[in-house]
Amino acid sequence: TKSVLSVPLIIKEKVIGVINVNNKTTSDVFNDSDLQLLETLATQIATAIENARLYAQKEQRLVEITMLNNLGLALNSSLELKNIIARIIDSMKSIFNADMASIMLWDEKRAKLKIIAHIGLPEEYIHELTFAPGEGVAGGVAKNGKPRLIPNTFLEPAYKKHDILHDEKPKSLACAPIIVKNRVEGVICCERLLENGGSFTSDNLSLLTTLSCHAAVAIENSNLYNDLLRVYLETVQSLAAALDAKDSYTHGHSRRVTGLALAIAREIGINENEINTLKHAALLHDIGKIGISESILQKPSRLTDEEFDCIKSHPITGAHILESVEFLQSVCLQIKHHHERFDGKGYPDNLKGDKIPLGSRIIALADTYDAMTSTRPYRKGLSHETALEEIKNCAGSQFDPEIVEIFIKISDKCKKISEDIEIANDNIINISGIKSMVDGIIKPINLF
Repeated sequence: TKSVLSVPLIIKEKVIGVINVNNKTTSDVFNDSDLQLLETLATQIATAIENARLYAQKEQRLVEITMLNNLGLALNSSLELKNIIARIIDSMKSIFNADMASIMLWDEKRAKLKIIAHIGLPEEYIHELTFAPGEGVAGGVAKNGKPRLIPNTFLEPAYKKHDILHDEKPKSLACAPIIVKNRVEGVICCERLLENGGSFTSDNLSLLTTLSCHAAVAIENSNLYNDLLRVYLETVQSLAAALDAKDSYTHGHSRRVTGLALAIAREIGINENEINTLKHAALLHDIGKIGISESILQKPSRLTDEEFDCIKSHPITGAHILESVEFLQSVCLQIKHHHERFDGKGYPDNLKGDKIPLGSRIIALADTYDAMTSTRPYRKGLSHETALEEIKNCAGSQFDPEIVEIFIKISDKCKKISEDIEIANDNIINISGIKSMVDGIIKPINLF
């Protein structure tokens, strides 16, 4: 180096860099004129760099705002906590260019934070890594209720390393509490290898805190939804139990039908969401009988055509009772059609074959089996073997033949399910006692 010019790059009185020029090609030394020219160029270069930075920041802000907006719309469209958490995790990875992201919620039994969703972490790491209040960065954030930014995890004593990650490299960590009703319910964290993009910034931490607020609102909505669902189902199940209890001859019918229907469904291999729907539909399949007079329900002799038409209205009545609740729509459908026949001669809509919901076809068989094997005032219940033969004879006409085949395969198991539920009912409830109580509470009601 024989001659050097060195000029600062300045924006708003702040030095953002330096431009150096070494040696003229003519072997001459630089002079004042060269310095003035380089200063002019430096001003233009600094302005260009700043404009590029501002443009990049603007673009990033636009991406962040768009993602937050889309996330907000997605969270408002779902009340399933699992789906909500998955969307938040995906957004974290995209927004922050994170190598790892996790959401932790309190495990009340263990009094520790437990990872419930993540991206980029080994599965064996997930099960072993928990945080007590004040333990590690996440535990500290949970205890203090304040977000925290760690520029370099290697320089942070509180950062909890794990033996599983032997090749752990320095990272930046941003962590924010999830606060619901002034109570920390969990922590949201994201990490990025320093070699992959440098440290998170205070702007990143502010944005993560915004995300944690989204998560808190979504979790609270999900909790409220689940509480409402639980209370509603408990109320309706109580009505179903009360309906059973009005008649000692049908007591436990809904529970037995539910047990049989679930056994058939699990043998078929339907998924858990459909199992839950079927469980509620089977338990509530006769809820429409609340609107039918006891004199008809308990009539010991043959029903008149008018009385039978009244009985036939109970699937539609039951569906009407539940139809105002959006999350029970599929339950309503199965209740409405549980008296359809496979040959199309059932009611209320004369549906045929696969047009009948699968849950309704399962309930129809379970309902009929329990009705045949239950003792009534006007007849003694059929034996398991006789009822099984009747069901075989009705395969393809009243019942779906494939479901009949499944039922025959597990018939011994179904018999035991019915017997066990019957024994449990006898042990838990005094039928005559509850009947007198229910008679004073449940009366036929006008639903329309």
